[in-house]
Amino acid sequence: MARVTGHWQDTSFDVNSRSARWSALLFGVVSVQTFILQPGFVQGFVEHLRFTEQQAGLVASAEIGGIAATSLAFAFLSSRLNWRRAVLVCAILAGLADLASAFATDFTAFAGLRFVAGLGLGGLASLSWAAIGLTKDPDRGFALYVGWCLVYGAAGIFALPMALAMIGMSGVMIALSLMTLASAPCARFMPVSADNRGAPNPDALEISGAMKALVLAGVLTFNVALSATWAYLFLVGVDQGIGEQVVANVLALSQLAAVLGAVVPYVMAQKFGRIAPLTLGLLGCAASAALLAGRTSLLSFAIGVSVFNFLWNVVLPYTFASLSSFDRSGRMVVYGVAVQMIGLGIGPAVGAAVLESGDLGSILLMSAVLILASLAMILVASLHHRARWRAELQPVR
Repeated sequence: MARVTGHWQDTSFDVNSRSARWSALLFGVVSVQTFILQPGFVQGFVEHLRFTEQQAGLVASAEIGGIAATSLAFAFLSSRLNWRRAVLVCAILAGLADLASAFATDFTAFAGLRFVAGLGLGGLASLSWAAIGLTKDPDRGFALYVGWCLVYGAAGIFALPMALAMIGMSGVMIALSLMTLASAPCARFMPVSADNRGAPNPDALEISGAMKALVLAGVLTFNVALSATWAYLFLVGVDQGIGEQVVANVLALSQLAAVLGAVVPYVMAQKFGRIAPLTLGLLGCAASAALLAGRTSLLSFAIGVSVFNFLWNVVLPYTFASLSSFDRSGRMVVYGVAVQMIGLGIGPAVGAAVLESGDLGSILLMSAVLILASLAMILVASLHHRARWRAELQPVR
């Protein structure tokens, strides 16, 4: 391994090797594990730490804000970093912050520690997603990543209420710390830089700066809506008279629907292109969010949450595979992670602000509108890319 002309290189490394792919997937799951379990955590903050609903939302935003800050920094610094060393440092930082969080009960201290944990997790998110984007088949790579996140989430959301009852928030935070620190040794299997690219993405070409900015704005808007919805879904169910464990069970079962959603891009890849599944998926997400905004029965709540999760996870792999095609350097995926995390960080705070002047249903209606806006932006950029591809290279499906 050496640094050549300002870039770290390891000529013997294969980004498509099994160890490289599975290490990237592991760090990707670890980086978002608290977001995956966020509805249960928000309820835990309210019930076990005695935070208000608004404070619970702000704690969620603080952590994702830390993730967003590092993700944004890495968007500009990734070409200068040794990715292996950066991943190792970030895993240790996040794990130690998780451990310290176990002994903090004050709102300000707890929120501050979650921000610090987010700083470490943001590095893991940026570099793991970027590593997947370097592989020869990013559609399937991102789908596999999403699928493993959802399997983890289904088990975690189901077990979290029982874990909180048995070991409290402190015990749960210690468990998260151990999982994060245990992943650190796998840093040696990560690429050292974007120069460790495998077979290039055959769809990649450079689109205009304006189109890049537009699609990134669409990713940002979608993730604001997504995070605002996800953070408050547990409270939405409880507010509608559904018992806490029943809500936890519904959210856990919805993760199974989400796994099926991730299977779609893994199996279908680009058989129907990316524009059609992105369009149908985002329209369906908006419709299901609007459905959940009303007073619903247990059945309609379960259907709405399951449809939302299914379609969200059809959309996600296609979105990042599209980003990997919008330039030839791989940097659009890193930028995409940054704006995604910014959106996820803003979402709960936006939801908390809406909650002050409205109700939980207002958050979901706002999310539906934002999802439609994100569709418009992503669609324009995707159509521009397709037109450029047809004009300059070859027809796409």
